[in-house]
Amino acid sequence: MNLKDKLKGFPPIRLLTLDERPDKVEYTETQYDYWGIKDYTKCSGSKYQLSTYEEWKDLVIVNPFDDCKTRDGHITDISIAISYLTIIKNWLETTSEKYLLLMEDDYDLSFIEYWHFDWEYLMNRIPYDWDCIQISYENPYVYPCFLHPILSGHSTGASLINRRYAEKIVSLHYKEDKFDLSQKICNYLASPTETRGPNLTVDYFLGHNGKTYCLPLISINQDMGSYAQNISRKEERLDLQFSYKCCQKWWTELRDEYTLEEFFVYGKLNDKFLMNRKSQFFVGPDKSTEGS
Repeated sequence: MNLKDKLKGFPPIRLLTLDERPDKVEYTETQYDYWGIKDYTKCSGSKYQLSTYEEWKDLVIVNPFDDCKTRDGHITDISIAISYLTIIKNWLETTSEKYLLLMEDDYDLSFIEYWHFDWEYLMNRIPYDWDCIQISYENPYVYPCFLHPILSGHSTGASLINRRYAEKIVSLHYKEDKFDLSQKICNYLASPTETRGPNLTVDYFLGHNGKTYCLPLISINQDMGSYAQNISRKEERLDLQFSYKCCQKWWTELRDEYTLEEFFVYGKLNDKFLMNRKSQFFVGPDKSTEGS
């Protein structure tokens, strides 16, 4: 199969970037050029930042129990969330496209080389009820090697959403021309208290508010520093290390243990998870609890 033909029918991309990080934009555009990806729009995420929080804080409805003033990391999470919401709302208002692929500028697309199917094949085999298809995901504990419904511990990845779901996201998170991030979350891993949740992050609202399925197709480049300050995350974000290694192991060593039909089916007797047990890989069947 011609490598470039794998992405025939690839959806338009909204690429979230930072003005302060032209190195990441160059990294991504170099990959897009190699894979023949031309339909993408760069969207700056620099309008809402920690350093300018006092200027935009009144645009956001937050959980009244949260004291954002003393939680810099939390303000950063909010800034990312509202940047995504702005992109989705703008896409709805300015296009009639059926699908949107949301990406950031730190994904490693090299795993496309190992795909033994093309994009049209994928779109013909995803479940009919999908709202969101995450083609990457991070999880610190377990990495399913097949199409599967999103797990509670999954962080958001590059996400394909349909127009119906985009409308739902906007309706849930806009109130009187403000970003409404005050909702209660009942996912324990996203909201580790019984009485209230933190303000919503993109990790929660993008993947967990609809029918989301995940596929291990690409992964974040863990060597790319994050945020405007180019903060190293390789040692701190163990979920990135684990997930990248799992994606690499799947495509380079384990891929042919499934037929293509099996790769797009979950609940099989031979479902395989890569599990993080003391920083070592453990390949377990569907019913295994080891390593959890």
